[in-house]
Amino acid sequence: AHLLQRLHEHDRAIASGRRALTIAVDTGDLGLQVTTNFFLGQIHSGLGDYREAATYFRSIVDALEGDRLHERFGMVALPAAQARSFLAGCLAALGTFAEAVIYAEEAVRIAEAVDHPYSLIDAYLRLGHVYRHQGDVDNAICAYEPSRALSQDANIPVLHINTTFSLGAAYVLSGRVTA
Repeated sequence: AHLLQRLHEHDRAIASGRRALTIAVDTGDLGLQVTTNFFLGQIHSGLGDYREAATYFRSIVDALEGDRLHERFGMVALPAAQARSFLAGCLAALGTFAEAVIYAEEAVRIAEAVDHPYSLIDAYLRLGHVYRHQGDVDNAICAYEPSRALSQDANIPVLHINTTFSLGAAYVLSGRVTA
């Protein structure tokens, strides 16, 4: 599903993901359920189907509580944090900002609890996106700044590019630019 998404074969990616999810549920493989739900959520979010995407991200949030909050299931970031971040993005796109902020802040707390740099950088970045989408540029900057600093310190170029771009955009929106 993830590869097909990258190839922009979205219908095939969704079909593949649904088959994988059926297998994961039938076999009781929680790790496969988590990763498959995540990729299906990403696919639907990328297509602008935020309600459908949110259902996949919520299923991860519901499945990963307590001791499971800090399991990675082979993913780069903590799925419990990243699912909340992506869910927050979907909710913000749907205009449900108060709930979006709650999930985005939970993602930050989960990542902070284990000091996982990639997860923390991503959680701050997406919290900033929620605030910026809401029009709250000051709080967006407050989230983007630590995300950018952490991405630079952790030497994660792909996240550093994203955080630098997002912080710069927020500075422009706030009027914090010079000629």
